[in-house]
Amino acid sequence: MVTAAKAAYGTLIKRNGTTIPGVFNGPKGPTASLDAIDATSHDSTSGIKEFIGGLIDRGSVSFSVEWDPDNATHTGLFTDMTNRTVQTFTITLTDSGATILTFTALVVKLDPSADVPDKIVMDVELKISGNVTFS
Repeated sequence: MVTAAKAAYGTLIKRNGTTIPGVFNGPKGPTASLDAIDATSHDSTSGIKEFIGGLIDRGSVSFSVEWDPDNATHTGLFTDMTNRTVQTFTITLTDSGATILTFTALVVKLDPSADVPDKIVMDVELKISGNVTFS
């Protein structure tokens, strides 16, 4: 059987419609989790816990960039974090339909590093606020 796997190379992440340049690791995510609410009562059968679904947390998206302190999109991430600004992000996948994931998020982590003899990089984490749409 022929695999349906797709190469990740060429995946794009954009901030307010502008491609974030130099992404080399990721994007990873968006993650998602569902709160399990304990609904066990004295009426529960067999002494086994029962649960109902609570709130969904759309989690986060993380990626690494070849950080350019002179790049407006890269410095915009710092501005977003400082001002606690929720921005619109998209991830465009490499499948034949070029699936686009759209979400709003806060920048919650920026971790630049300049290790010898490596390139200057920055790890970025976005905390999703609201839902993720797929188109």
